[in-house]
Amino acid sequence: MIREAFDDFCRFLRDREVNNQKYKKLTQAGVVSIESAKIKVGDLIIVEKVRPLSEYCVAAVVNSTTV
Repeated sequence: MIREAFDDFCRFLRDREVNNQKYKKLTQAGVVSIESAKIKVGDLIIVEKVRPLSEYCVAAVVNSTTV
């Protein structure tokens, strides 16, 4: 029982760390910083190359070359 409580507490700490990570959200006003816990369906998120991506995200790759 104590072991389960400890595991739950450790999971809580990991979840809090993940939910407080900052991402860049693209809006009509420009780019704003947002916590991952506040990301909603339909938000356009700018992800850095070395950043892990959640399994709940759909990645769209865009090349930044000019035409």
